[in-house]
Formats: sequence, C-alpha cells, structure tokens
Amino acid sequence: MNGTDSEAWQDYWEQTQRAGIVPEIGARAPALRDFWLAFFRSCALAEEGHTRVLDLGCGHGAVTALAESVARNDQRDFQLTCLDVSRAAIDLIRAQHPDVAAVCASANNMPLPDACCEHVVSQFGVEYAPPGAAGEAARVLRPGGTVALIMHLKNGAIWDECRGNRDALDGVRDSGVLPAFIRLVEENLALRRGRGSRDAFAQADRDLAPCVKAMEAVMDEHGRGIGGGLVFRTYDDIAHMYRKMAAFEPVEVIAWAGEVQSTMTAWRERMQSMLDAALDETGLVAWRERLASGGLTMDEPARLALGDPARDGAWILRGTKRR
Repeated sequence: MNGTDSEAWQDYWEQTQRAGIVPEIGARAPALRDFWLAFFRSCALAEEGHTRVLDLGCGHGAVTALAESVARNDQRDFQLTCLDVSRAAIDLIRAQHPDVAAVCASANNMPLPDACCEHVVSQFGVEYAPPGAAGEAARVLRPGGTVALIMHLKNGAIWDECRGNRDALDGVRDSGVLPAFIRLVEENLALRRGRGSRDAFAQADRDLAPCVKAMEAVMDEHGRGIGGGLVFRTYDDIAHMYRKMAAFEPVEVIAWAGEVQSTMTAWRERMQSMLDAALDETGLVAWRERLASGGLTMDEPARLALGDPARDGAWILRGTKRR
C-alpha cells in the first residue's frame, strides 16, 4: 500500500474501534474458524521445537487468536508475528496479544530476514497489498514452509455484504440526515444564546423530517444491522437526542455528529476497498503465479463457502516452499 492507503487504513481502524463496529466482515464465520483450526493443528514443528508463523495483514488478529487457542489447547509452541500497515491495528494487536511480535509495515516491504518462518498466513489482508507482497511472502518462508491465504472472492457472499454496506452508507450520506440534524442543533444553540429565531428553528425542524424518512428507507431496504450496526445506532441516537434536546449540550451533540460522519466515511471506504481488492479467477491466477515464481509449489485454488445458506465467499490459496 502507498502512503495514502496507509492513512486510510489508519483512519478506518481508529474510527471503527471508537464506534464499536464489527471490524471484519465475515471474520468470525464458522467455516473460517474451522479452516484455521485444522491448519494450525496440522502445522509441522520446526527442528528447534517451535513453529514460527507470520500473519500478514493481520488486522485485529482473528487468525492469530485461533493460532493461540491451538497453542494452548494442543500444547503447541507457536512463535507468532503479526504484520499490518496500520499503526492502529498493530496497537490493538499489542494490547490484546501481548506475547505476539507486532510489526507495522507494508507486506510489500517486510523488515524481516529471509527464511525466517515456517508458515505465512493471511485472512482478507494480503490481497490489499501491492503485487510484490507475493515475492515477500515467498522470501520469508523457509524451504518446506507453507503459505495459506484466505482472499476475497469477487461476487461472492462477503463481496455482496460489502456492497450492501457501502450502498447503505451512501444512502445515509445522500439523505443529508446528519447535516440537517447539525443545523437543527445549531439553531437550538442560537436560541439558547439569544441570537436565533424560532422561525429558523422551526424551518430546520421541518427540513430534518424528510432526511429522517430517507434514512428509515435505507434501513427498510438493508436491515438494522447494515453498516456494522452504525446506521441504526445513529438513527436511534438522533431520535433520543431530538426528543430530549434540552438535556444535551448542543456543542457536544455537534461534535458527536461530526464524529459519526467521519466514522461512516471510514467504514464506507473500507467497504469499497474490499470490493476493489476482491479477486476473480484471473486475479487469483496472477497471485498464484507470483507465489510460484518465488519458489513455491502451489495447490489448486479452492473456494470456501460461508454463511447460511452457504455460498462461495472466499478463495483458499495454499502452497509449499520448495526445498
């Protein structure tokens, strides 16, 4: 990722953590959990008795957490390293996984030595990186080491979910509900300070009504859980503050609305980045060939079914570094 991408990921992790948004679409799907538990249980030990695992594009550490659970339950000695381009994500890893080595860097330029690990893994992370990440993944693998990547499938189940989230957040933005609510609060503040007029406040109130209706239409179309739950929470908060406006400090409400706008923007951009990073068969073949050129013998790609009812939602790409 370039500098602009890095900043976008930083904004995403900071904003969504503060808002309490579910950090990864599909990250806790049972099929994903089952895949990684089986993978880590099958990992061969290195000669030194421990197994070094690199989690690329680690995000909030969903895969690392599963590796740690296998280590605890099966008495395995994993030495785990997490790498992500976002400082906020790495800070989260350090807070929640204190025994893990956490590195803030691009997967395209890893500050790690050659042949330093037995396994390189990634779940919905490495496909966001530049193509050179494939060569880097091959470089850090020891001979006989394996790579296991779960990657976004274009037009799959998660792709559709991301598109729905993006469209819903666009709908909220287009409704104008937050700017209209801010204007109403500003008119209320002006009245409190003796500088406003009741007519201006009443007009702002009338202008807000169709915006709220448009927001309700978004939830009717997509459901209350859309946008990581942020859309409904925002709607509910607006309704609560509207009913009890006199109980809230207008300046604080305006600051809240600005924070929500920033969070929605970060979440929307993350959804778009997921859509852009998702791979069709041509894109997957390109990744497979780049890994092969780095000295890996690649398995045939597979599709992973997710959800209920189950639909293809992700690619599985695996390979082994030739000795």
